[in-house]
Amino acid sequence: MPTTVHRALQPSREACVITEATKPNRIVHVNDTWSRVCGFSAEEAIGQTCALLQGFGTCKATLGQLRDAVLQGQTFAVQLLNYRKGGQPFMNTLTVAPLRESEHGPVTHYFGV
Repeated sequence: MPTTVHRALQPSREACVITEATKPNRIVHVNDTWSRVCGFSAEEAIGQTCALLQGFGTCKATLGQLRDAVLQGQTFAVQLLNYRKGGQPFMNTLTVAPLRESEHGPVTHYFGV
């Protein structure tokens, strides 16, 4: 799991998303795999929040646990029912980790894979 923004931006075959660390945690980067899995182009996703993947069946309690971990700067793994752009549900096995500009700097972004 990368710890810096630079490392998180390296090419990956896994679906990856980077968000701002400050609320509302807008998406600043998605890779091509994320776009294929979720159905949203980078242009559609950037500037939005990850709530664009949530729907009726997304567990609010699990989202709360994820938010708590993020606020504490912790890495957190979870399974969420998310929804593709067309509304098709999919089980998202997700790990979210804090990112820094440098190894020991403040958290500036979050990385989801």
